[in-house]
Amino acid sequence: MALGKMNGMSAFLRGFLFGILMVLPTLGFCQFTDDFSDGDFTANPTWTGDAANFEVDGNQKLHLNAPAESDTSYLSVTSEAIDDAT
Repeated sequence: MALGKMNGMSAFLRGFLFGILMVLPTLGFCQFTDDFSDGDFTANPTWTGDAANFEVDGNQKLHLNAPAESDTSYLSVTSEAIDDAT
């Protein structure tokens, strides 16, 4: 009898863990989205960084358009959701 309860609990824990793992990527994605529908990523919201190295294509997707050299390019946006965020 105890073995049956153990198998049931184990199945529950596996299902619970699976559910958590399926939800985690969604939580990360929901932090911020910008569809770039206006074709301009430098306004509303204002993105800062190496703006000359990025472009918005015809499908409103942001792409890195930097030289092939090994270097670093970044964009960031300020957030009011976190105190003292820049």
